[in-house]
Amino acid sequence: MIAEWLREEYRSFIMMYLRKPKRYEEEYIVDSVMERIHARGIWIPYGEVKAYFARKKGKWYRKLENEFEDRRKEEEQMYIKSERMGKTTHK
Repeated sequence: MIAEWLREEYRSFIMMYLRKPKRYEEEYIVDSVMERIHARGIWIPYGEVKAYFARKKGKWYRKLENEFEDRRKEEEQMYIKSERMGKTTHK
């Protein structure tokens, strides 16, 4: 659950700003998740959550990069197909 929250916050940041968060922005991500944790009455040390985030963010970023690249390729193929269809219908 906590890992999912961290991943969601990280992904949301990247989708919104199209870049990796800076260090101070990473703190905001962890703080946001810590608020959710405390709201649920869960006790876990801040350092543990921050360390987990630090270990996982690279993997999450690479996965997002792959998703973006796959999406770009799909859109490129759709564009190429639409261009071909446009050229054949204008004859």
